[in-house]
Amino acid sequence: SKATVSVLNWQPRRPSEIDGSRLHRAPPPTMRAACTLSLLLAAAPCAALHVFDSDALTPSESFLLNIYNGLATQQHGVPSVWINWAGWAMNDIWVDELRAHNHVAFDRNFTTLRAFLDANPAEVRIDGYIYAALETDSQWYAASLAAGRRALVASDAGTAALMHALAVPRVLDLVARPVDLRAAWSMFKADPSANYDMVMVQQLNLNIQLVDYAVANQAFIFWSDDFTQPAPQLVLSELNANARVFGWSPDEGNFVGIMSQHDLSVVCSNLVLNLVVLATSWAGQRPEEASPRWWAVEGRAAAPAPPQRVPRGPTRDLHTGLARGASPEVVAQYVKEVREGMPHVEAEEPPLERPAAAAAAEPAAKNGTHYVAFVVSDGDNVQYLMTGFFTLWYGSPLRGKVPLTWTISGSADTVVPVVYDAIMRNATPNDDFVIGPSGYGYTYLNDWPTVHRNARGRQPPANPVHAFAASTAAFSKRTGVRAVNFLDMSDEQGGYPQAVDVYTADPFVRNYTDAVVYYQYSNYAGLNGAMYWSNGVLVIGGKQVLWDGFNTPEGLAEKINGYTTDPASPDCYSVIPVHAWSENMTSVLDTAAHLAPHVKTVTLTELLRLARQNVVPY
Repeated sequence: SKATVSVLNWQPRRPSEIDGSRLHRAPPPTMRAACTLSLLLAAAPCAALHVFDSDALTPSESFLLNIYNGLATQQHGVPSVWINWAGWAMNDIWVDELRAHNHVAFDRNFTTLRAFLDANPAEVRIDGYIYAALETDSQWYAASLAAGRRALVASDAGTAALMHALAVPRVLDLVARPVDLRAAWSMFKADPSANYDMVMVQQLNLNIQLVDYAVANQAFIFWSDDFTQPAPQLVLSELNANARVFGWSPDEGNFVGIMSQHDLSVVCSNLVLNLVVLATSWAGQRPEEASPRWWAVEGRAAAPAPPQRVPRGPTRDLHTGLARGASPEVVAQYVKEVREGMPHVEAEEPPLERPAAAAAAEPAAKNGTHYVAFVVSDGDNVQYLMTGFFTLWYGSPLRGKVPLTWTISGSADTVVPVVYDAIMRNATPNDDFVIGPSGYGYTYLNDWPTVHRNARGRQPPANPVHAFAASTAAFSKRTGVRAVNFLDMSDEQGGYPQAVDVYTADPFVRNYTDAVVYYQYSNYAGLNGAMYWSNGVLVIGGKQVLWDGFNTPEGLAEKINGYTTDPASPDCYSVIPVHAWSENMTSVLDTAAHLAPHVKTVTLTELLRLARQNVVPY
């Protein structure tokens, strides 16, 4: 019964011709503030997404179009544009998915960017434009200010001339008057609707990715070659507890470690294209029949014609996870919590108990059998979920032949619901899922501070790990995925993952978390399959790895064949991390084929159930 304020109820005034541009008034300030808390997922009715081909656009035009799409989503809760990116093999796959299962139509009604902006089909209010230069810091600072100032961004003489031709005034020039990171951050904070629950960290040359999402969420976007310098440290220190960092850095360990020290988690997304479209839960009844396995057949058939769009009922918004349609009082309380930097806490719930009949019906572990579960890595990588994961792993015709568990981002259902729905809809009985790493986002919980130090003076939670744990458990509650995969630097800090005990201390978390699968950063099998309990939650480490350079399929199977078959022993249960980048479905099946008859391959969910059922907690 919780809800967020929907700006979709706001009806814009009729368009008026202003010097040739069709510009609209924005929602009242209070409604705009509510909109910037989260990108609303329930799409308002729209005729179609307007398609542009990237090879028909200059880089500056592509950047401007992304800004427009972000503004459309920020102001109205629904994007307006799909860009077919040249050389991106996934274009057709996601267009097919949007048509067949999300009832999204596409058109090519506009042949030029000028005609599109002149028509302004999304009825976006545009008060001006900011001038910046591509592949410089100014592009990100302009994008960070675009939503608050209701401004497009021109980044060369051609797009500036286009703005002039449409009588859009220049409101800020970051080329003639450049600013540094500190100054840009101060300008961003001057807007009361600025979003401190996320930040975008994006390299300067990756300017066609992620920028639409930053604008849609009124989030700050920047890049630094050294995040330990005072200016980026200032930005990170002033974000809310448990905020998420979208983007990536090539220096994974140091980058995630620095973010963790500021109680932030990372959503790897620096290469995602058309993110505001894939982040929208499109209106329409989903087809009842199973979708075609288009990735498992050679020569994909043409997508079926989209059915008529039918508005769908209430859904959940992007970042709060609250259902739409509840009282304004609940919304006001959530807004207050966000403004004060506090995590949203679900109402206290009694402990969940499994019905005795259901527990009795589950098969027991057999003496003389060793249990093994293969777990594919890197599901936290959102861009991988929508590219190579679909073609190399989930799209393999070999998938489903053996039980296999997939890691998946604890933000996937809200950041890329179109992708998440496609994954779940096409799952076989042998497909299983575990959250992470490391839950709501990728982070090293052992590096988190015990007290949030918010430099803006907001009231912090007592321990920010609790906020991260609650956000991850909320994903479990929504999706039913009840195990979490942690990837941490504990091997560099003495071995014992102390943060796990803080994570499992919350009763709400324990209600929706059956187990933690723990990997050390330098060696996913560094705990050698060790098993223990944290506040009643099972914690288990990787036993061996299927990873090129560590084990061959035959050598790994030989090791597993020699493990104990006593179901009361922790050593009877082997979690095998599978490296997504160096292995494939063939190597998994090859390993399984070399296992002895007394070794049974199961899903991670089944292995954890058997371990909890048979191993005495200690």
